[in-house]
Amino acid sequence: MRRQPIGSRGFYRFENPLKLSVDKCCALRSKWHRTSFPPVLPPILDIITMLIDVAIPVPLNTTFTYDAPEEFVATLKPGMRVRITMRRKSAIAMVTALNTSAPAHAKIRPIDELLDTQQVMSPATLALCKWISDYYAAPIGEVIQSALPPHFWKAAKKSTRKGRLAEAHTAHVAREGINAPILLTPQQDAVSQITAKFGQFAPILIQGVTGSGKTEVYMAACAEAMARNEQAIVLVPEIALTPQLLGRFTERFGDAVAVYHSALTELQRAHQWQRIALGEAKIVVGTRSAIFAPTPKCGLIIVDEEHDSSYKQDSSPRYNGRDVAVMRAKMEKIPVVLGSATPSLESIFNARQGKYQLITLTERATGQVMPNVQLVDMRALKEEGKPLPLFSPQLLAALQKRLDVGEQSLLLINRRGFSQFVVCESCGHVDTCPNCDLSLTYHHSKHELRCHYCDYCTDAPDSCELCKGIDLKPIGAGAERIEDILKGHFPTARISRLDSDTVSTQTQRTELLQSMHNQDIDILVGTQMIAKGHDFSHVTFVGVISAEMSLNMPDFRAPERSFQLLTQASGRAGRAHLPGDVLIQTMQPEHYCLQHVIKHDYTGFADAELHNREELRYPPYGRLITCTIASNVEKKGTDYADVLGKYLQTTLERHAPDCIVLGPAPALLYRLRGKTRMQLLLKLNSATQIPGIADCILKHSAAEAPSGVQVTVDVDPLNFV
Repeated sequence: MRRQPIGSRGFYRFENPLKLSVDKCCALRSKWHRTSFPPVLPPILDIITMLIDVAIPVPLNTTFTYDAPEEFVATLKPGMRVRITMRRKSAIAMVTALNTSAPAHAKIRPIDELLDTQQVMSPATLALCKWISDYYAAPIGEVIQSALPPHFWKAAKKSTRKGRLAEAHTAHVAREGINAPILLTPQQDAVSQITAKFGQFAPILIQGVTGSGKTEVYMAACAEAMARNEQAIVLVPEIALTPQLLGRFTERFGDAVAVYHSALTELQRAHQWQRIALGEAKIVVGTRSAIFAPTPKCGLIIVDEEHDSSYKQDSSPRYNGRDVAVMRAKMEKIPVVLGSATPSLESIFNARQGKYQLITLTERATGQVMPNVQLVDMRALKEEGKPLPLFSPQLLAALQKRLDVGEQSLLLINRRGFSQFVVCESCGHVDTCPNCDLSLTYHHSKHELRCHYCDYCTDAPDSCELCKGIDLKPIGAGAERIEDILKGHFPTARISRLDSDTVSTQTQRTELLQSMHNQDIDILVGTQMIAKGHDFSHVTFVGVISAEMSLNMPDFRAPERSFQLLTQASGRAGRAHLPGDVLIQTMQPEHYCLQHVIKHDYTGFADAELHNREELRYPPYGRLITCTIASNVEKKGTDYADVLGKYLQTTLERHAPDCIVLGPAPALLYRLRGKTRMQLLLKLNSATQIPGIADCILKHSAAEAPSGVQVTVDVDPLNFV
């Protein structure tokens, strides 16, 4: 028997004519016979089958073509899951396209089972996933996997999604929220400008000083969306910030709020996903993965702290949640609000170019003035023959003053652990990570040395590994050491620490933050976790131990990140009825970044930094792609990095002469997790060049990279480590 193609796609399969009903045969006659002859049944014609494309959650940047038998053709749609066999193993895949084509002599397998009676991924979300895959050079299967809760990839039998949703709906008990407060005039104006854009794509940037009431603006805009019977998505950069924002939204809107992030259990994520898809949850609060929330009537997207680098995923698929939010809003023709006291330079540049509408909130909602920020020049405290003190007299006096009047303080040191490393004073030996080019950080409370990149851990030695000497000295200070020394200075004070070592679970975070709100803590020491979004009404003093930790990182974004971190940290002081003060200890008080921080001058800093970026063609005046070549065998990796670099130089000279290829060069951390790493940096003029160039890299590496060499493409990178 042979197959006869009908049209340009799909196939009719010739088998047993006895299986065909008369109605089917008459329907098929019209496709086969376009003459005036009496109806003639085609010989040996049986079943209509259809070729479909499916995506599998594997690191391959392609879809796979399968055959859908007749029993599935009528109901099959993109966005449904099917069970397939690949390399003799069963797998769950997502249908991405119907009526596709395949090479003439390709061996096409049939799907084993259709798992859904309805689409579990809407056409809009599927289109968004395809855009992410194209723009970020990410495997489509991994993108789709990240867009759905885990349970969708573990189904053992055909789902009845409609029934599950109905069950979740009946089990839910509604709860009313409280009335909204009266907004100040600037807040009302901001809400009016947002609601005026409902029903159309409109990117809006809110630049509001810390404490200006941006969250109240968000909630008022969400209320207006709900009044239109629409849903809203509110993104926060980190899971640690979700409880406090969720608490405020739940207090206002009751059980109309759903929460969605990766720290939820699989069952919790499934339940929240169902509530959102049913339309029962009107507001979705979550981290970057919440941008895929299956809202059937999404009318508004809000991205809080839009400048935060946590929105960029550092593993595949490497997408930026903020930029995906803007793209989703564009596809669905709805407004998207980006909010921050310190917007990213890319966002403020878009506002200045007229691409984003800019709304500014210049005063605090409480009427309180911005905190007084001062620099402490630590160079003046240097004494010959003595180490530089960790605390200046001014900082210690400010802490004592708050303790005397019962107010709270925050101390920022952007480094975990007790000390940066431990050195033998006899021979100079430093213990390093066996997997990475890094010294091991000393953690005093657990008496261990730990790598903060690969998580390698070993007991802290009592003697030197090389010379067996016992003169081991911790060098540098981390949050744990600052806490320990502070307890010596203020023995009666209640001092706690907030970092990833002390709050590894959501419950621990919630308990510690509640202790701050209850005034059970006098001084809270922490890493950058204490600088993000917290609203402690009794915190009147913020101290920064060393501004240089972030300011002198080998990254062109270091000044921007330092300005954002220091401004956000300063904004925790004096947010309620009490005035606030900030002291920043530094060895570089004349640095332009710090000078703008003490003046609360975001505009001046943005002007200076944008000028520097333009001269070097860094974003937002260009686009970047990093290509990392990692290998277990050093020579393999370096040799292929040279080959790929020359190939890109030659190719881009012909097809994109305005692009610049830098490298290959050793990565900042040359050896990481047991692999040596080389990097190429590509500077592009336009975003339209990205998909083609990224695809060029991936195709070359797939064809030419030796075994054991891994090539990673990162579009719009935020991390160059």
